[in-house]
Amino acid sequence: IYDFSLYNHLEYIDLSNNHIKFVRNYYFKSNSKLSFILLSNNNIFYIEDDSFSFKGTFNSLDLSYNQLENLSYNIFKESHFSNFNVRNNKLKVI
Repeated sequence: IYDFSLYNHLEYIDLSNNHIKFVRNYYFKSNSKLSFILLSNNNIFYIEDDSFSFKGTFNSLDLSYNQLENLSYNIFKESHFSNFNVRNNKLKVI
């Protein structure tokens, strides 16, 4: 996956169906205008702490249909989402 922090004008990003395996905390770090992040139907099994820690409210974060087994509060500790989708993962701990 590419470092999208350079594109600070983005409001919507759809990276679904891309065989992504992990999310690093700098991918979306300076994207203060992002409102929708779609990462469904990948193979994500790991998300680094602070990966979605943005001040403000997002409309949607979709992590459905991945390989996640646990989610740490630290991946999005300062963010608020109207819609948060994690269905069809392997979640054991949230």
